[in-house]
Amino acid sequence: MIAKVIQNLFGYEPQFACERWRVWVMLPVIMSVGALVGWLFYATLSAALVGLLLSGFALKMIVSDYKDRCNQRLLDEFSDLTLWLLAGFQSGRTLENTLINFLEEWKRDNHKNFNYMGPVLVLWEDRLLMGAKGTELFRSLAEVTKVEMISSFSHLLDNCLIHGGSAIEVIQRFNQYLREERLLAKEIEVVIAQKRMEHYLVSISPLGFLLYLQVTSKAFIAPLYDTAMGSVLMSFAAAIFIAMWLWGKRMIRCLG
Repeated sequence: MIAKVIQNLFGYEPQFACERWRVWVMLPVIMSVGALVGWLFYATLSAALVGLLLSGFALKMIVSDYKDRCNQRLLDEFSDLTLWLLAGFQSGRTLENTLINFLEEWKRDNHKNFNYMGPVLVLWEDRLLMGAKGTELFRSLAEVTKVEMISSFSHLLDNCLIHGGSAIEVIQRFNQYLREERLLAKEIEVVIAQKRMEHYLVSISPLGFLLYLQVTSKAFIAPLYDTAMGSVLMSFAAAIFIAMWLWGKRMIRCLG
């Protein structure tokens, strides 16, 4: 149900079963934080409701970042699959026979190492038994995942098998490019992880300070909530907080 809400609101559909528990956790947590922020700045139920609604924008950005990380893990698994294809073509087997051998070995290994592609691979086995072509399976995978590199590989492999090109060379170059991109992505991820942690700490600090004052010294900060000037100041502070949070997220996205 929550996954369907996220799909309808933000155009994101969890593509694989192992993602769904994160999606179930993500929505209530982010919306609870949004309600808490509204209450901390204005100490009213209406402000908490506004914060609850505005948290949807934050959720959209977080889901987008999470989707990028999921796609990277998906590409890692897809790269392992292409290595199986390479071994199969080098031994003279057809694409379909190679996929059948791969799926049989994967089943003997108790469906390990392919968490993101697992549900798709189960469907592949049934379709291969019904006589589907291997190129059709890769095209359907590209349509489901909407990952550009998988779509490009599917298109190149299809052309090679139809027009007589070298599928082995395509797979070798694809894996070489993917390895180089993964090395670069890991270096960038280290930098992004540091900046992301700094961003979270800076964002949480004023909220923690306000919450501490609400609990320990409510009379001290009462003028910020009970007077007109206090409301103006808190509105200004809330605007700065939201702007800085969005700016931090944008900077992190630019780094990626």
